Amino acid sequence: MRKSPIASALFSRTQQRLLSALLLNSREPVYSAELARRFAVRPSTLQRDLSKLSLAGIINLSRSGNRAYYQANENCPVFPELRSLVLKTCGLVDFLHDELALFAGRIIVAAVYGSVASEMETSAGDIDLLVIGTVKMMDLVPMLERATGQLRRQVNPTIFTPDEFCQKARGSHFVRSVLGKPLQFVLGSRRDLEAITGRKPHHRGTDQPD
Repeated sequence: MRKSPIASALFSRTQQRLLSALLLNSREPVYSAELARRFAVRPSTLQRDLSKLSLAGIINLSRSGNRAYYQANENCPVFPELRSLVLKTCGLVDFLHDELALFAGRIIVAAVYGSVASEMETSAGDIDLLVIGTVKMMDLVPMLERATGQLRRQVNPTIFTPDEFCQKARGSHFVRSVLGKPLQFVLGSRRDLEAITGRKPHHRGTDQPD
């Protein structure tokens, strides 16, 4: 998960992960054991924070047989603000990582750039996504439609093969501008980007765990 001092000051790590999973996918109830599997923890580890969020009215609890399902409460008075906060601090990269994981073998680097990466975006701003690999735009269309629907913001990918990006890193104003500003890595890392371009980005990005 992206490390944000703002999110860390307001929420525990477990709460950040739960809010990210539930608020950014607010229309889908999630089985509690599925959340535990996703986070590689025991279900009991999540129970205290799930109960807190439920009692506060931030999420809803429903049951089907022995299964407990949790879902973001869109009628919560602070839902829009809380969702925006999660998106800006700890949720965006996790969401995109899960969506792009299917293409991990064909994507060397995927990174958010522009105003979102610089933490200067507005809630209505587009999300600019750099993708370097052999994946094609037509392959990403279903993912982009899902991401746009879930995030309620347009996701705009710019796709290069490694050779294309290496060439443009030497002369393209756009690529040099991207490399000269903060990046949030969704797949791959700063080291992978350096291996492609043979140069270091001027600004350190935010590496994400695999």
